[in-house]
Amino acid sequence: MLPVDLNSDSFLPTKQLLLIHNLKIWMKTNILTRRKDILCYSDRPKNIPIINNMRLALFSTNYYKDYKIYIDDVSDSQPEVLSDDIIECQNTENYSTELPDRIKLMSSKEVMKCRKVKAVQDQTYVSKFYEPDIQSIVQHNKEIFEPDSDAINEALETLRNSDGMPARSYDPINDQENEEMRQRLPNDANEPESFNKSLPQHLEPNPELAQRSSGIISYNQPSDISDDDLRKTVRSLNSEQYYAYDLVLSWCRNKMANLNTRKPSKIDPIHVFVTGGRGAGKSHLIRAIHHTVTKTFRHAPLNPELPSVLLMAPTGVAAINISGTTVHTALAIPRECGNSVPAMSDQKRTQMRLSLAELKLIIIDEISMVSNIGLLHIHQRLKEIFVTPSSELFAGISKLAVGDFFQLPPIRSATAFSNYMNDAFNLCHPWHVFKMAELTQIMRQKDDIYFTQLLNRARTASHTDDDITCFQSRVITADDENYPSDALHIFAENAPVDEYNLDRLEKIPSPHYILKAVDQFPPHVRKQDIERVLSKGRSQTGGLDTEIMIKENARVMLTNNVDIIDRLINGQLGTVVRVAVDSVSNKPSTIFVKFDDRNAAISAIQKSPSTFARENSVVPIQPVLARIKVRPGKPSSPEIQRLQFPLTLAWACTVHKVQGLTLDNIVVSFDLKRYFNHGQVYVALSRATSLNGLHILGTLENKHIRANPKVQEEYERLREISNLQPQLTTADLSNKETFSICILNIRSFKKHSLDLISDPILSKCDILALTETQLSSNVENCEMNLILKDFSLHRQDHHSDKFLSLAVCYKETVTLDETEYFSSINGLKFVIYISGNNLSLSCLLLYRKHGGNIQQFIAGLDYIIRSCDIDIIFGDFNIDYFNDNSNSSLKELAESLNYVQLVNKPTVISSGSLLDHVYVKQSICNTIEANVVSVYYSDHEAVKVSVRS
Repeated sequence: MLPVDLNSDSFLPTKQLLLIHNLKIWMKTNILTRRKDILCYSDRPKNIPIINNMRLALFSTNYYKDYKIYIDDVSDSQPEVLSDDIIECQNTENYSTELPDRIKLMSSKEVMKCRKVKAVQDQTYVSKFYEPDIQSIVQHNKEIFEPDSDAINEALETLRNSDGMPARSYDPINDQENEEMRQRLPNDANEPESFNKSLPQHLEPNPELAQRSSGIISYNQPSDISDDDLRKTVRSLNSEQYYAYDLVLSWCRNKMANLNTRKPSKIDPIHVFVTGGRGAGKSHLIRAIHHTVTKTFRHAPLNPELPSVLLMAPTGVAAINISGTTVHTALAIPRECGNSVPAMSDQKRTQMRLSLAELKLIIIDEISMVSNIGLLHIHQRLKEIFVTPSSELFAGISKLAVGDFFQLPPIRSATAFSNYMNDAFNLCHPWHVFKMAELTQIMRQKDDIYFTQLLNRARTASHTDDDITCFQSRVITADDENYPSDALHIFAENAPVDEYNLDRLEKIPSPHYILKAVDQFPPHVRKQDIERVLSKGRSQTGGLDTEIMIKENARVMLTNNVDIIDRLINGQLGTVVRVAVDSVSNKPSTIFVKFDDRNAAISAIQKSPSTFARENSVVPIQPVLARIKVRPGKPSSPEIQRLQFPLTLAWACTVHKVQGLTLDNIVVSFDLKRYFNHGQVYVALSRATSLNGLHILGTLENKHIRANPKVQEEYERLREISNLQPQLTTADLSNKETFSICILNIRSFKKHSLDLISDPILSKCDILALTETQLSSNVENCEMNLILKDFSLHRQDHHSDKFLSLAVCYKETVTLDETEYFSSINGLKFVIYISGNNLSLSCLLLYRKHGGNIQQFIAGLDYIIRSCDIDIIFGDFNIDYFNDNSNSSLKELAESLNYVQLVNKPTVISSGSLLDHVYVKQSICNTIEANVVSVYYSDHEAVKVSVRS
């Protein structure tokens, strides 16, 4: 409701506001100073004293238009619905005279009639609603006049936001087909949509689902892991994986620190494309990044229940591989909806804005299966949810795209990096903000190195004749006694898939069932249009076939995303255990399937009313509903409603269906009537986990293995522009005249020693200066030395408080000498000498415990600095350098002694404070620089000091 002046700061009820729009606008006279301005409003009440000074809002609460015009004197033949006898009037205004029953407007014969019920002046409809018995009266009247309002609202919401409507949109790379489609579908933008009035009983709205959709959306997320498990996962990353991980880690911790710091700075979003061949560990990297970012933002002053990371993939199979959800489900994007994603309802948009309020990073796996239009839809939807300008790509949210464009592209669509037909979209192409991090080390088939090398060469079509010979060594014939008949058979075309599946079905000695789809057709649609739509393949009819032949013990595949959270997704393979037949219709009502994925449908089985399903851990599959647009690409197109079991025979399938799967045994057929598409052979071959698990039918030739030259060009472009750099200082570590010191509050040296040595940045430093080591006398040096390897260890354990313990690790090129401990400030002084250089530095490492007396600490530091010649002072001061109130004395001391503080970014991510300082003499500050380096195993950042001789 909008605030309107009613001689007070109250709110005018919505219903009264509507009355204003029914009046011809006139202005209250006391805000106009000139008579000619007043006379501009000719349709105002005639000169009536009590009305002249009345505000418009107050006038609208007392008068309404009397449609019995041209009648000067009329009597009320019919009383008001609510009369003075029913509601007591208690007006706040004490009018000197009664308001006229009727007033005429100037320059008009229209009449305004005074309301008999004036109590609404003093209370809103909201307050009235909460009076005793009012709600029950409203509900009773609603049931009478709006008996189906909830069902209608739910149906409209489902229609607006359904992500299961398979609509065939205009092909962005086929102008001719688009033009033919336009000619076939002229001027139907405003054609009304209509459906049959009745639906099968079991398709009635589910109250539980309706209730679940009305609140905050719950997104599928991987199960949380412990901090120890996360650190172990990060340590297992190879150098290339860690490079990509480090890019996200640095952005994430900077973003987190920036939320609370006293001196915030602009943290730009990152857009990283991680690519590599199959088995390069992309999914492993996704898990490490997801858990790191989730744990980092969980401690932010935000709502920890809402997701900070959204895991998405274009298909159900790819989504469950990363424990995420599909792009269409996550962002409510209808399938194939043209160049512009349709707007959501206000309710849905608000719901998603609340649900994604803490979103910081979106991870999309299998980006090769996302089209350029699909990428544009993601940008458009995020822009709509967060109300950002079009120039701010993806609403300013960081993106991590993972995949391999050498695999198969999306069906009937252009790749994500392809240009749009509309040049306006190319001016700000969403793909062009991505930089590439490439993974070349294969992890999955590391025990089968030769097979890995074969796959890598087949991926880029750089294979040799020897490679073809090796693949051909896996040829097998159908009459071979070792033929793997139970292995999934992969064909390049649909016809041999259907032929093989029917042949296997015939060999099962059990009754067969024909599952026929139930189609409901909208009225006023030509028969040939309906036949044209239904003649298309399953991929364009909601994943539902017109007819399915099935038997018990048949191998089947789900063809629809029934429940992504429960892993009932398009592509799940299983075996039919039982076919339940309805006793009345004598037709199959439920198909019980045992899926190969043991984690699939756990919830569905537990909640199933079928005792057979629960006792045998099988999934009851029932028909689902799909809506098929008669005129694809048209938002107003009428729809066919199809009811069918979301199953298909699956002893064999096409290459497209197995993209994203990995299997121990597969049979790949190279008998083909046409040519192989780019990447088709590579995808088929790389589904096997080993060379021994690969079996080939037919002959594989050199020409069959093809790589898309456009992908090669795009990768070359990305390699040239992707100047992504890990968080290293500008100093060149390979230069022998440079050495480095890294300062870190490690929060337990023993617990994080493996992380420290595995850190590719800190492990390359010459000296590690550590605070809060928590080492005590019961920890032997030999135990630590075994872990430190290339480092020697100097410990300064505190005798009574392990949190005050310090340590210095140094490599053999460094000599550590003249150590001295100052207990007054808990500081360790030492001198370092670098081999091969006439360079020495006097250093002071200190740790000030939080809560200690700052003035005493500064006084002690002042005395030591004046007593000793110290070049560089560093450590955890537990004084926020950004806080002028607490840091003023320390700054004054540094300036008086000619020291410069080099760190200028937050070093504690949870508070955004700068507690880890580095002070150097002004005389040498030009040869030293300090950079903040993110680490995953402490709440402090490391500070890397580079020294040039």
